[in-house]
Amino acid sequence: MTTTLVNLVDRVRYQLSDRDADNYRWENNEFVHWVNDAVRAIILTKPDANYTVIAHALAAGALQQAPAGALAVIDVPCNMGAGGATPGRAISLIEKAMLDTSYPGWPAAAAAAEIEHWIYNPSAPRHWMCFPPSDGTGQVRIIYSLLPDAVTDVTTGNFPLTDEYVNAAVLYIAHRCLAKDADYAPGAERARMELIAFYQELGRMDLAEMIYRLNAIPAGQSQE
Repeated sequence: MTTTLVNLVDRVRYQLSDRDADNYRWENNEFVHWVNDAVRAIILTKPDANYTVIAHALAAGALQQAPAGALAVIDVPCNMGAGGATPGRAISLIEKAMLDTSYPGWPAAAAAAEIEHWIYNPSAPRHWMCFPPSDGTGQVRIIYSLLPDAVTDVTTGNFPLTDEYVNAAVLYIAHRCLAKDADYAPGAERARMELIAFYQELGRMDLAEMIYRLNAIPAGQSQE
């Protein structure tokens, strides 16, 4: 978090050849929105780009909810006792299908203070399930992603993520800037290429390939 927002915006302007301070194509008030959008896109794509670790009280039952403000649960590594200060039994991630097959009645199993497994569903990233169901007295260590405080001014302060995500932010912000010119073919194509490069920078080649393929298909045709 040592890259200043001024430096970040300057890098984007260099990339877009938008260097005339008296006649900027993209104003700073636009960059405020797009920096926040870039941070959100990075964390949603790579949840461990911004995370926290806390002790969290379990609710009674198998279904659990992430702490307020969480975007997605990353890991539930161990029990933390009733007071949340004593690391206890390790908790392993397990596939729901495996548990369903071996023990179909597990959601209604006897409740316990300590849990053995946790189940993640990417379609509901702010909820998770535990086995055995909790009796509501225990706590666990939980790691989850969250958004940092929103940027309100790009002329002061630092980029809110670590420096390893600055390149990705530059690419995403350039994508949003160029999308402003999407009514013109060159702007639309450049915007698309910046978005593909953004996902490549984050190691999500699947998403980069998907965007490339979808945009390579002429309108009205389906992919074979």
